[in-house]
Amino acid sequence: MSLLDPLVAFTGVGAGPLLVAMVVTAIAATLQGTVGLGFGLVSVPLLAMVDPRLSPVPQMLVVTPLVLSMAWGERHGIDWSGFGQIVLGRLPGATLGYLLVEYVDRAGLELTIAILIGLAVLVAMRNSRRAPEGGPPPSAGMRFAAGWASGTSSYVAGIGGPPIALLYRNANGPTLRGTLAAVFAVGLTITLSSRAVAGHIAPGDLRVALVLLPFVLLGLEASHVLKPRVEGPRLRGAVLVISGAAAVALAVRTMIG
Repeated sequence: MSLLDPLVAFTGVGAGPLLVAMVVTAIAATLQGTVGLGFGLVSVPLLAMVDPRLSPVPQMLVVTPLVLSMAWGERHGIDWSGFGQIVLGRLPGATLGYLLVEYVDRAGLELTIAILIGLAVLVAMRNSRRAPEGGPPPSAGMRFAAGWASGTSSYVAGIGGPPIALLYRNANGPTLRGTLAAVFAVGLTITLSSRAVAGHIAPGDLRVALVLLPFVLLGLEASHVLKPRVEGPRLRGAVLVISGAAAVALAVRTMIG
């Protein structure tokens, strides 16, 4: 009898896919806890290919306690005024995303978002050497605009982190990670609440999430070791790499259908 047999019986997912999900979830949680974003970029598309029952709802469920824990742990670094302006921007951004999806070709929209994120990464790379860590905070208008872009890109393509991460790329680690985590926590709460009311969270999603939750906690613990080593220029570089990877992945997904 395999050690995974009770978990296979509990979730209905095969031993192989379940083992892959454990490893991928732990890696994605480590990345999220260290840099502040990347969980969905790593886990959702990979696990959807392994077994559709593993993604996206179980990943939304398990990342929620992760971002709540991060927001609490780095609450002293959160840019609270910026958080409010970003959340306000996400509301009309999500509305715009809904209208675009309803009336405009989705593939074209996703490719446009990928190109815009890619251009933003290139501009950030060009300016990164001139901007010291902990420089002037983003303006209220930039925060609102980043929230708007995040809300639109999240609704259209499921990628909402890069606009905010790029905005705060020159902030110190606690501000970047804490602010992102607070914004993600609000977004996930709204999304999961809406899905629950609509009956779009199945019992199987909850069972898979319960099995994967310990691996999220494992990744969070690993990130505590890595965070001190990924600060300053390394943190900026990680934000640029992850945001650029998100743009490339979205473009490839759009082109291959």
